[in-house]
Amino acid sequence: MATAAYQVHTRIIVAGVSEAATKKPVRPVWVTGFSICAFRGIPDELTISIGDAERPTSVLILGDNGSGKSSITDALQFGLQGELRGMRGVAIAEAALSRASTAQPRVRVDLSDGSMVDRGFRRNASDRLTPDPGAPAPGFGRIPLVVRRRDILRFWDTPAAQRQLILSQYFEVGPGRERETPDERITRLKAERITAKTRRNGRLRELATHPRVEAGSIPSDARRFNLWVDNFFYGGFDPKTRRFRQRRKLSAAILSAIEESRAAIKLLSRIESELKAAQKLAASRTGDPELTRVLEAASADLTTAFNEISPRSAVESLGIEIGDETAVALDVRVRLRNGREVDPQVVLSEANQDLIAFLVFVVVAKAAAARGEAKVLVFDDVFQSVDSPIRLAALSYVLGILPGWQLIITAHDRLWREQVAGLFQRLGRPLSSLEIVDWTLEHGPRLRRESGEYGASLRAALTEDEPAAIAAQAGRLLEQISDQLSSILVISVKRKPDDRYTLADLWPGVKKALSKTNASAACQEIDLYLHLRNFLGAHANPWAEGASRQETQRFAEAVLELLVLARCSCCGRWVERTPNAGAWVCRCGVTRLAPPEPDREADPAEDVRSRPG
Repeated sequence: MATAAYQVHTRIIVAGVSEAATKKPVRPVWVTGFSICAFRGIPDELTISIGDAERPTSVLILGDNGSGKSSITDALQFGLQGELRGMRGVAIAEAALSRASTAQPRVRVDLSDGSMVDRGFRRNASDRLTPDPGAPAPGFGRIPLVVRRRDILRFWDTPAAQRQLILSQYFEVGPGRERETPDERITRLKAERITAKTRRNGRLRELATHPRVEAGSIPSDARRFNLWVDNFFYGGFDPKTRRFRQRRKLSAAILSAIEESRAAIKLLSRIESELKAAQKLAASRTGDPELTRVLEAASADLTTAFNEISPRSAVESLGIEIGDETAVALDVRVRLRNGREVDPQVVLSEANQDLIAFLVFVVVAKAAAARGEAKVLVFDDVFQSVDSPIRLAALSYVLGILPGWQLIITAHDRLWREQVAGLFQRLGRPLSSLEIVDWTLEHGPRLRRESGEYGASLRAALTEDEPAAIAAQAGRLLEQISDQLSSILVISVKRKPDDRYTLADLWPGVKKALSKTNASAACQEIDLYLHLRNFLGAHANPWAEGASRQETQRFAEAVLELLVLARCSCCGRWVERTPNAGAWVCRCGVTRLAPPEPDREADPAEDVRSRPG
């Protein structure tokens, strides 16, 4: 990165030059990489390269709960928008600090237009850490950059009378816009008022330890407190000279107690003023006309999307009602196929409620992009509670209506990772796949770049010399293949509680269906070494530790061969049943599962007829 580009962008972001900061980007902008240091669960420096400036590359980050995925997305939001989960200013510092590093948090984000955001913290006059001042990066000030699971829940938990305010923040210009609904602000300020009262009362008790001070005699409001200090410690006002008497010299302990008490009283007074203002705002807040138009126009698209993604529901249509109860009200109504209108929270499952809220956020993001904002969205575990078919259909729909967008998706489900990677591959959308393989308090997350393709982990294991790792990866891949082919080949399996099938349930039927196809040899080889999956790759068996690498390698190669025969490397799709019985072919026709063609014996007559002359 050139020094000049760094200085220009630092001036815009850190110094907050309003004219430059409010200009719309000349061309679409996306993230090409970022670096995080001493931020939340990332004490060391973590650098992630995503893609280049030619085409937006989406990112999939896989990791267990508590492995640092949200620290990465929080850092990205802090760098681009100067906030953290709705918090702004001094409140961010406590949430951003790493508990395993003494360094100050810092985030650098590289963008496709050649600019760079470098945002950190500095100490103010009170020696408190505050984030570098400045507006959000150009293109990221009015977009719901990060959609989290808590945002989906917040949508339904917020009263319908104030729900529009959750979204209106993205249509309000300027760094001073509110990130809280009035209801949330009131709740926060009430909690801060309790803390401030406790602090004030504690300081006044400390001041009351002075020998001449009577307990309960110290006033608790600012004006009367200042008069009391002047009268009690300095002799007060002399009516004869009409002046305050000569100030006495007080001890450092008394002076400190007075100043701390005065600061605590002032803080409480400020919080109470803000609370009154928030309560007044809650009663008088008006809606955003542009947001109203966007949401009203979204009703038809919302119905189409919902029924396409969740076709088995009883929903006929979805409607968005704006401003019925208050000017900032937003309500979602459901019309069932029997004609009745109901509250979605009464009749819909949690997964379908999440789907509606998710689609509303996507609609708002799309509208923000139409106003010149960046086409970048982060989905931080938003699909956690959604059933697998619904979440895959939802992502497929989003990719269809958001062409050219960069999506950053976090997940802790390996199957979901494989589904996402396959979907991006089929649609020809570039995807960078990362996996958090370890996290420690001292060093933070350790990432490994994955190809995002089926079989990548097994091929990586084959480069090592550990038979147990090879057997484990081969068994996992075989289970994934069997899960896919069990529905494609329409095999029969014995039902069991919750229908949670394992490899032992699926493989016999899959093997039988493939026994008369060109995959027969691979199936026989797999069957020959399948015991290695249990005895070496899945369970601890001392006698199995003697299995040779050659055996595990043959097992792995047979599984990879079956993968090649069942999933096309060109179009990225699994084979499908064709009208010809017993034949399964991929969409592009390159990969085919079918009975092998019989060897034809040479016909002497044909040989004679084929000779010249």
